[in-house]
Formats: sequence, structure tokens, C-alpha cells
Amino acid sequence: MMKLRDEAKASFRHTKSRGGWEYYKSLRNLTNKTFRAEKRAYFDYISRTRNSQSLWKHLNLLGLKKQEKINIPSSLKDPDTLNNFFARSVLNINIGSSVRYA
Repeated sequence: MMKLRDEAKASFRHTKSRGGWEYYKSLRNLTNKTFRAEKRAYFDYISRTRNSQSLWKHLNLLGLKKQEKINIPSSLKDPDTLNNFFARSVLNINIGSSVRYA
């Protein structure tokens, strides 16, 4: 189905016809609808056939778990302090050169 949809899209891009667009659009919508239905059926199946522990283990393997928050060190939380550090480091580098940046 996806291959047929992709071929219809390529054909539309080549011909730019209204009928080609309508054909591609109907295949695109059918593909998306079918994909969602299969996905829903798959998750329904795994939720009915597994106990809670193995279900969550399986869902975690699929990457459906919330991502852990990244903790930013307190020294990097203040943007002004960070900016001043880099601004001063550039000035220190350029002191010995003939070109000055301000």
C-alpha cells in the first residue's frame, strides 16, 4: 500500500494533474487510516495477552516511555553568567593579537 502511495505521489509530481493529486490524496489517507488501525489493534493485542509487568517492559522497549529529564548543572542555569564567561574568554584570546574584537 505504501509503495502504491509513493508511486502515486511521484506520478503526481511528474504530471501535476488534478486527478493525480486526488488519487495520491486518497491513497495517502487510506494508508494513514490503515496504519492507525493496525497500530491500535497491535497495542490492544499486547495489552490483552500480557500481564502488567511484561506489558510495560514491552512498551519501554518500543520507546513509549517518557524520557528522563536532563538536569542542567546550576553553574549553567544563569545565561548571563555563561555569556560573560565566553565574552571574557574571547577578549583574553584577542589581547595578544593585532585584530581586536569588542
